[in-house]
Amino acid sequence: MSSSRAQQLQTDVYYWQEEIRQLNSKQQRIMDESREISRKIEDAQKTLQKRQEEVRQAMEEESRNPKH
Repeated sequence: MSSSRAQQLQTDVYYWQEEIRQLNSKQQRIMDESREISRKIEDAQKTLQKRQEEVRQAMEEESRNPKH
């Protein structure tokens, strides 16, 4: 009986080891994806700032040289 109990517990141990391995793998994928999203946000913010500066310059130029 103790042998079967030990086997049952060992099976449970394997199950939880596999569960942890899968969750760690999923967590790693999420962290990688999160880093990629952060990089895309930074790129988008840089582009936004660039466009805002271009708008400011264009408005400045138009106010200096109004079209008739």
